[in-house]
Amino acid sequence: PNPLHHWSSSRSSHSSMEAPALPRPTAAYLRQKREEHRGAAPQQAVMQRNGYDPNPEPIKKFGDLHLDELDDEKFLANGKDAGWWNDLISYPRDLCYAFCYPCPMCCPTRNLACSLAFNMCCGVQACSDVGWRFMWHPEFCPLGCCTPCLPCTGLGENGDQGVCDVACICCNVSPMARQQSFTYWLQRGASAGSEDSAAGCCAKFFRPKPVPYPWPHLPPDRWPPQYSSSPCSMQLFSCCCQLFPLPFGDKYDNVAQWQPPYGGGFPCSCAKEYDPNGLASTAEALADVATSIPCLFRCCVTYQQGCCGLFGGRTGFAPNTTYMPANMAVGESDQQMNDARDCGGYWAFPKSFTNCNGETVCGKLPTPPNTRFKDKDGNEFAPNTNVAPGAPGSKVIFWAHGSAWFAGQSADFLYFFGLFLSEQTGQTVLIGEYPLASEPRFCSKQGGFFFAEALNRWVRTYVKLVELYGAENVVVAGDSAGAGLALATLLDVRCYLKPSFPGIELPDYLIPGMPAGLLLISPFALLSDSSWDPAKFPSMEKQAPKNVNLGKHPEEFGLYDYLPYPNGYTYVPVIYASKYERNRLDKNLASPTFATPDQFHKLFHKTGLKVFVNYGEQEILKDQDKLLCDKLRQAAGWGSNQVTVKITANPHDLPCVGGLAALQNVSFGPANKPGHSSVCKAWHEVLSWLAEDKGKGGLGWDKTIGSWSALEDWKPVCAAPPPQY
Repeated sequence: PNPLHHWSSSRSSHSSMEAPALPRPTAAYLRQKREEHRGAAPQQAVMQRNGYDPNPEPIKKFGDLHLDELDDEKFLANGKDAGWWNDLISYPRDLCYAFCYPCPMCCPTRNLACSLAFNMCCGVQACSDVGWRFMWHPEFCPLGCCTPCLPCTGLGENGDQGVCDVACICCNVSPMARQQSFTYWLQRGASAGSEDSAAGCCAKFFRPKPVPYPWPHLPPDRWPPQYSSSPCSMQLFSCCCQLFPLPFGDKYDNVAQWQPPYGGGFPCSCAKEYDPNGLASTAEALADVATSIPCLFRCCVTYQQGCCGLFGGRTGFAPNTTYMPANMAVGESDQQMNDARDCGGYWAFPKSFTNCNGETVCGKLPTPPNTRFKDKDGNEFAPNTNVAPGAPGSKVIFWAHGSAWFAGQSADFLYFFGLFLSEQTGQTVLIGEYPLASEPRFCSKQGGFFFAEALNRWVRTYVKLVELYGAENVVVAGDSAGAGLALATLLDVRCYLKPSFPGIELPDYLIPGMPAGLLLISPFALLSDSSWDPAKFPSMEKQAPKNVNLGKHPEEFGLYDYLPYPNGYTYVPVIYASKYERNRLDKNLASPTFATPDQFHKLFHKTGLKVFVNYGEQEILKDQDKLLCDKLRQAAGWGSNQVTVKITANPHDLPCVGGLAALQNVSFGPANKPGHSSVCKAWHEVLSWLAEDKGKGGLGWDKTIGSWSALEDWKPVCAAPPPQY
């Protein structure tokens, strides 16, 4: 059952409450889990009867939000930040999940992390598909990571780029050269982790059995061309498909409601049952290994805040911005994340601000003008953190971070761009946390959450933000999968939420209003089976990492996307939602791109909603994003300025996923040329939209509040006209 239904509705508005929590697992459920650990295979129906339903229905009634129990003070209260002791506990657990699952032995065909390391370093023989695509030829170099095999020059359109350019933080290396080097290593890592799992010369030792049809959902004539040109195409098999079988076949075709986690989970995945969510858990652990290194998060935040004043005057850093962990009334982490248990995301906001009484307040979260707390006698009062309308902290950007539903957490995105965005605008940025689609593991009471749990929590938090700040002061934003979640949230609120009393139609003024803006970066909003069909979306094949001999075609170095296709990509839709929810053409919130024209029209009708979309020219999702933009512009009216679309020369979601922190902020001297960086250009477009007059399609935010230095310092210097929508 949906945990939202377990919250009492007897208390009055603004009453205090404990943080909303998941229902406690029953004794029968825990006993069932212990039996699983001894080898008994769990059945999804049994798991649901015993109190664990991973796939709740979307909330359709306002009463089910129980906003009357969520008072302002609890919602805005400080959550718990993960301390170094929490990191010490999380780090070995993440290592165990990443490197000892599903098989603890280090074998490229039995362990995903071992396969990734093997292919990254040694998979360079002629029969290795990873080497065939990404390594420097000739193919027989014994060590793929050595610069004699991976040249430091001679690549790129002008022959002056190399694979190590991303590490040239002080050299006279162009931002595009560093970006293409960065993309190259992302391509190599993503493909090494999801494609061929052993070098050709070792096939007879490491490959127990080739998989003749690694993608049963795609006919062989639609397989990528490298699989017909690779010397060992007859023996090719996919590491992911071998370790974590996809739920395709007769059952998938015949049972529309078959849904994650597909009856898998530990230890069933070791028996080679369908286990796509096992890949989600392993990938989440691999991503969390870095973030759970003790004190790493604090070091990254300190650096982004200007490193104790060393870089405080340079655009891209945030010396005047601080942060605070949100509590679980705002969001929730899954049990595999290394967040503190009472961490629902992170608020980024100005270090000091002037409250509505003219007093200077430091180190506290600025609260909107209408915020009311209660004293011990139950009397309401305005806290001294309340700000005046239009002042710093009176607006909020509610951001859903990218994850592909299986990797990343809000702490990463706080220093990726959250601090920067708050520094530039002078307003509050809330990067919420939501559970990922991991499977139940032996150290967890339950696994992750699937459709529509994250959506329900996002809707509840959005409605509360509208109540606190006012719809005109809220911007809903997201990148990649988070952009799809942000769009689904507004569609759910506008089209599906109904009053709690049957037969009563809510007047428009009682329906939560649309926000001032919807900001989408590289939206991943189409999870249907057709989304991976290159016949319908040619960019899936065209922009996927290619079979490139860099010796013969050095100009193709670092081009294309880093998302692996078809193998890695096809896991993402199935781990999050059932086939029925992803493919339905009515009320589709799992694939919001499938919303009807009437539903999209409701977003704009008498709401004044402004939408900004940015996606990359090199994305495999480019055609999907173009379809979404077409629908949005048609709903708003062709020629209307309510929808702004900007295309930059980036692979998928690079401005948000480390691009700002790893490329721009880690560059000095001759290498620091933000005007030539497509990552900086994307953020320049975002800030321009926020500051642009409302009559010209922007939000008209006050540029006297905040820094806004990127509008001048990062003004694009274009050698060629940018791509036009």
